[in-house]
Amino acid sequence: MTAGPHVHAPAPPGRTIGAVCAVGILVVGQLYVVLPVLNRIAGDWQTSKSAATWTTTAFGLAYGAGFLVTGPLSDRWGRRPVIVGGLAASVISSLLVSAAPGLVTGLSARILQGLTASFFAPAAFAYLSERIAPEHRIFALTCLTSSFLGAGVVAQVLAQLIGNALGWRAIFVAGAVAFAVSAVTLRVCDPRLRASITARRDRSSAR
Repeated sequence: MTAGPHVHAPAPPGRTIGAVCAVGILVVGQLYVVLPVLNRIAGDWQTSKSAATWTTTAFGLAYGAGFLVTGPLSDRWGRRPVIVGGLAASVISSLLVSAAPGLVTGLSARILQGLTASFFAPAAFAYLSERIAPEHRIFALTCLTSSFLGAGVVAQVLAQLIGNALGWRAIFVAGAVAFAVSAVTLRVCDPRLRASITARRDRSSAR
């Protein structure tokens, strides 16, 4: 049976908006991180730059197609579980990209990464709409949209810095670490989880 709308008490706007938008930059930025290092990727995979460019297209197509599934999933299972699950899956898909030995495996890993990244956006928009008080809701959604638009610039700058210093594979390792930190942070910040932890501590103290 499909669950009804997930309605929660309004969350503190500043912290919630900031956290969700930061993750938005990370997620959408994965589309662009290969652009500054295409020559490095092509050389490592012994292919042409034009062929390596397909790593961007593969991610983008999978990312868009994933919305057809991830939106209904967040309706059924809840916004935060879908977001956290997608971030956790993106840890694995990002590491697979970093370890890809050639073009075929690299494209496959980027398709998987696009699918895992697609868990974020539909659930994030719904999450802010449900958790942010009405007077802050338009601001919150505008900030999230702006984070998606700004992700291209931020991601390419960081990717170029990391790629120049440590190589292109390190970009995806760093992304995997960032996804893991984001997943843990959003999971630990779940008010219901904090309430459960507090209740257990209270029961332990009362014994």
